[in-house]
Amino acid sequence: MTESRGDCARRRMMLLVLILVLTGLLTAFPSALIPNPPSAWAHTPRELLSSGSRDTALGTTDAVAFDTGMGLNQLMMLWAWRPEVLLVLALLGTIYVTGWRRLRQRSSASHGRIRHLALYLMGLMILGFALFSPLDTLTALLFSVHMIQHVLLTMLVPPLLLLANPFPVMLWGLPKPIRHRMGRLLAHRGLLRVVLWGLTLPPVAWLLHTLTLWGWHHPAAYQIALRNDLMHDVEHLAFFLTGLLFWYPMINPAPRLHGHIAYGWRLLYVMVAALQNTVLAALLSLTDRVWYPHYLNVPRLWDWTTINDQITGGVIMWSSGSMMYLVVMFLLLVTLLPGNTAVKATQVRQAACTGLSAP
Repeated sequence: MTESRGDCARRRMMLLVLILVLTGLLTAFPSALIPNPPSAWAHTPRELLSSGSRDTALGTTDAVAFDTGMGLNQLMMLWAWRPEVLLVLALLGTIYVTGWRRLRQRSSASHGRIRHLALYLMGLMILGFALFSPLDTLTALLFSVHMIQHVLLTMLVPPLLLLANPFPVMLWGLPKPIRHRMGRLLAHRGLLRVVLWGLTLPPVAWLLHTLTLWGWHHPAAYQIALRNDLMHDVEHLAFFLTGLLFWYPMINPAPRLHGHIAYGWRLLYVMVAALQNTVLAALLSLTDRVWYPHYLNVPRLWDWTTINDQITGGVIMWSSGSMMYLVVMFLLLVTLLPGNTAVKATQVRQAACTGLSAP
């Protein structure tokens, strides 16, 4: 079977968009904003804002050190490695690589493509960057940094992982007895398949994604997540999982739970998602009121006011989210143009591009 040119061109364009979004996020805080390194300071932001020191953070010598500005060298030292999360990421990577190698050995080109491996590993690396890098450490001090982290967890990592067609590849990475059990759960009318079918229905996936986005940005929920590490982890997990559910109908990897989803419906799906993202971002950025009092009670880095930090965070959500949505809408509109070969692509030809049948 041969893949349709329209489908694969669209996938390459989506990958390019993901790379552009990542590049924009990583350059959101240019080194020009970071002053010369100050004198040595004793604690990282999370240590300074831990339960034992949060009430006394202001007015201490540590707060003064933060107020003098943080240098690039200090910023790069704020990596927060978490062994339990590292173990999970390493396990997911090992399972996928094992399955990919087995499929390559079986000459299953549709499942063992090199680009799938590259996309999956890139997704895991960006996920690790979002959770371990200074982004995670500085979320206690800067709302705008927190927004970059959220965009990575919802808009960048999920599409990369889904474009890697993870289900069949990871099934082949499991030990044979477990693979057979999981295969039965994902088979027609299997329990896991039925649950995934329900959660990835476009209206359901959109609603879960939207409720999660708006719910965790409510001041009460947001403040709880900042002050409680467990709730912060729950917040990140919710963003990531609902991000996977949201992008599943758009990318439609194996198993193809809903068959071929019409491009017109996909376009409407993305347009409505872009609208709600724009509204939330506008509420955050077009205001003179601080939504989250937490940031009024922490040391300010680089003389950046709390309201300017919030406005920047809203702009990051607005620009990066809109960029992703708009390009996807553009690709769908091109697909819908009269005479475009992608419109006439059959489900079989699309299967050759994404690799659909589970082992």
